[in-house]
Amino acid sequence: MEMRLFQSSPINPVVMGDGNKLARVFENLIQNAIRYGKDGNYIDIKLTETEEMAEIEIANYGQVIPSADIPHIFERFYRVEKSRSEYTGGSGLGLAIVKSIVELHNGQIEVKSSRGKTAFIVKLWKNITSEI
Repeated sequence: MEMRLFQSSPINPVVMGDGNKLARVFENLIQNAIRYGKDGNYIDIKLTETEEMAEIEIANYGQVIPSADIPHIFERFYRVEKSRSEYTGGSGLGLAIVKSIVELHNGQIEVKSSRGKTAFIVKLWKNITSEI
């Protein structure tokens, strides 16, 4: 797989928070992109920023997450590929942990999946002190 980095302009987003926990967020999202998007050859990371917010999108081009699963994707122990769990690994906790960490930093996370592209978008406020 090839990782591609996109940014709208030279940016240097700085957010207040726990660096180790935020690293865990992006490590988990990138590992999932590799695991579930390996048929798509690319992982795209897109960085955008405004004065108030940094937005990081991690996208892969593998299997689509069915729309019926989207509302549940961040629930603890929820797995989209229940029948393949022994092959793909994971406990269904990763995305629940990701959401929890993002929310502890007063951020938001969303997922969009259609036509062979799945993207997780993390939005973090730059000037708001987190609850950590």
